Amino acid sequence: MSHDDRVRKLGTKFEKARYPTFGPMLLGMRVQGFRGVADLTLEFKSPVTAISGLNGTGKSTVVQLAAAAFRQPTDHPWHRYYVAYFFPVSVADPEPFTTGAQV
Repeated sequence: MSHDDRVRKLGTKFEKARYPTFGPMLLGMRVQGFRGVADLTLEFKSPVTAISGLNGTGKSTVVQLAAAAFRQPTDHPWHRYYVAYFFPVSVADPEPFTTGAQV
């Protein structure tokens, strides 16, 4: 799948849910192989969603991956978030994602 095809596919996830106060809304996501999240599928039915759970269950991982799907407007060109910003390889976290990880 080409880069343009992936961008179009991601864009379809925002077409159906636009709220005047919130703008585009992420409708769902599937996370595989990031930190402690082996395989998780989520659907979002509201522009405001609360995620709760015990420490180490993947809440921050899910939110960080969702944030990577958005562009933040600035006075200059669009600023894009990348997954690597949230999951750097370090001594504390030497393997933040598996080889076949995907969102």
